[in-house]
Amino acid sequence: MRDGLTTLAFLVVIIGAGGRAVGVVVGQVHTLLRRQQFRTFRFGRAELVTWIEPFLLGAATCVLARTPRSAAPGTALVALVAGAIIVLCGYGLLFWAIWSWPALFVGHAILPDHQLVRTGVYGVVRHPAYLAAFVIWLGFGIAFRSVGVVALTALYVIPAYLAYIRSEENDDARGVWRHLPGVLPGRAGSDPTSSLTLLIAPSVIHHRSDVVTRPAASRKTAMGAKVFEPDSTPGESASRPRCRA
Repeated sequence: MRDGLTTLAFLVVIIGAGGRAVGVVVGQVHTLLRRQQFRTFRFGRAELVTWIEPFLLGAATCVLARTPRSAAPGTALVALVAGAIIVLCGYGLLFWAIWSWPALFVGHAILPDHQLVRTGVYGVVRHPAYLAAFVIWLGFGIAFRSVGVVALTALYVIPAYLAYIRSEENDDARGVWRHLPGVLPGRAGSDPTSSLTLLIAPSVIHHRSDVVTRPAASRKTAMGAKVFEPDSTPGESASRPRCRA
């Protein structure tokens, strides 16, 4: 019984972490290959930093996958099972995000037909795909009781994605947030620069709904990203760029 539970939990964690690493890399390649199809495509320092994350996760998975799969002692088994459950929760959040917005993709861009998403998980969590990444990393670290993985999550993964989120929302905090729910359901007007708000405030909006884009070939953002975008017209509805799964 203990051997079977150990093996099952071990496989859930390894496949879960490795699957995310492979899936994000494949998504990165897919986004780069079809970047000409996007209405706006952004790639700067914030984006570059986060694109390293799946490779680190893959490397950590390869290292920890060599851990012996014999029956784990009491505390180790509890940690392994708890980590596996947390990883599954992360995937549940990710699959809910995909179900809520099937066009979900890796990267910071806008499709021509993007619409503001306020249903499904996006009515509860502003950035479910990023939150799912944090949960998977955390579950991975707990499962193997790895101080290195937990430290990497806290010192690199979370700060890098918060910077990425601020890069996405840099141009969106001009009055739009006053009309959207805040951290708690039913509360509007939350500060979009707050790290907590960036993660869990309901409703998703990543691009301005009331700003006319100037007819320029490209422009630089505060985060150093070059943004390529065509002309747009007044009254154009908000579009939802991105998202890194």
